[in-house]
Amino acid sequence: MVATARNVHGTLREIARFDGNLYSVRLENRGPDVYAVPVGLNSAPAVMGRGDDSDISQIVSNKEISDTEKQQLIQARRGQGLFRARVELIESGCRVTRVMDRAYLRTGHIKPWREATNAERLDGNNGLLLAPHIDHLFYRGFISSENDGQLLVSPRLNMTVLKEWGIQSSKDCGSFNPHQCAYLAFHRTRVFLSA
Repeated sequence: MVATARNVHGTLREIARFDGNLYSVRLENRGPDVYAVPVGLNSAPAVMGRGDDSDISQIVSNKEISDTEKQQLIQARRGQGLFRARVELIESGCRVTRVMDRAYLRTGHIKPWREATNAERLDGNNGLLLAPHIDHLFYRGFISSENDGQLLVSPRLNMTVLKEWGIQSSKDCGSFNPHQCAYLAFHRTRVFLSA
């Protein structure tokens, strides 16, 4: 069971509750309905987000947001939960390494957590699935991407690292949707180490 509908006979279904585990699912058409059929738990380990637990403490102590939203934000901070599920609807694997097995990929924010609004923190368009070493380079601003997918490499990055990790500086990472492009523009101007 991934989710339970509040009213199974209604045409617009509202979710009453959902299983907090992250599942790999297969979508099936059954008449006019589409079902997400679990095919297994996603084996991706929980990874703490950037920074320390003070981010989570700020979420917990915020009285202006609901408990449900708090839970979603905490899971998003850890790269799991609703945020990861939303990213996985858009991204199928690491754009740089081409690794598709999600158990080996991290979910990271394009517009950093500390700069994002709560809505942006949960927006799947603000995330990428990346191999851990690529995530490290992206988060630190050593790499970024043009909207058309051309990999950008900072002049501050030791080129030996690229060579030893087998990353081609001329890599085409595939184009991004317009919403991702807006986040990438922020990353290029505020995070990427251009000089």
